[in-house]
Amino acid sequence: DRLSPVKSSESVAIRIRSSGGGRAKLDFACVLELGKTVSHNTSVTFIERRLEEMVEISIYFQRLVPLEVLKVEDGRALAHDLLWKSDFSKQRVERLKEAVENNRALRELCQRHSWMKAMLSAALKGSLSKNRAVRTKLVCVSEKEAIQIGKNLVPSLMTEQLAEAGVNEWRVQNRAVKELMDEQVW
Repeated sequence: DRLSPVKSSESVAIRIRSSGGGRAKLDFACVLELGKTVSHNTSVTFIERRLEEMVEISIYFQRLVPLEVLKVEDGRALAHDLLWKSDFSKQRVERLKEAVENNRALRELCQRHSWMKAMLSAALKGSLSKNRAVRTKLVCVSEKEAIQIGKNLVPSLMTEQLAEAGVNEWRVQNRAVKELMDEQVW
């Protein structure tokens, strides 16, 4: 009978341990037994929920990391945070506002460079526009120039097969981005 109760169980174990340098490693294990009568789609839905919870936990802890200790993998995690559950440019811009409020490193970066939020917002909108290099030094960037730098990201990504190559092109074309990437390894 499709409506009869199904015996299922879920066991979860979470371990947080120091990984040195003021950082922590989070291990998560989940054993899910839904019974033989549960459909494949229902099983996948349960697994997706647990994975989504792990991403949320990861984002929570990632947002606590200060700017001065960020590493390359933290930069990727920050990008993932900005794009998480954001299918449209309006959602990505809203996610940016939330991230700036809640992410310690991003908040510190926006305090250090007043134009950073405008640049990130323009980049996250993801509109295809003409790529116009900005040669202004990092310390002299205006908000208008920051918006252009942000707009330059999508065309740079579109001209290269690998995202890393597109980001490198963006870095080379925009002096402030190069200086920022030299200053911040992530």
